[in-house]
Amino acid sequence: MLAFALLKWEDKYVSTIDALTIINPRKEIDKYVEGEYITARFKGKPYKAVIAELNDDRKKLEEKKRKGILKFRYTYKKIQNEDPQVITGRKISEHLFVLR
Repeated sequence: MLAFALLKWEDKYVSTIDALTIINPRKEIDKYVEGEYITARFKGKPYKAVIAELNDDRKKLEEKKRKGILKFRYTYKKIQNEDPQVITGRKISEHLFVLR
């Protein structure tokens, strides 16, 4: 079971969270995919992020975060009063991008 997520937050920071803190979209943990936009709670507040990687081993994700190893590279374009948009990568659905 994929219990942890390595996230790239809209403010460009990266952190590892328990996948249960994802609040939007709500679905079974194993239905989340890498590259998906989500909203998760961090220190009690909701923030938007992109799932960089999912794994059941938090230590592996923490090691990747520490080394700066991410499967995807994201470029954001901030539009006033809208969610950040990825401006590089290939869109494969409304909320999912395959990025290089």
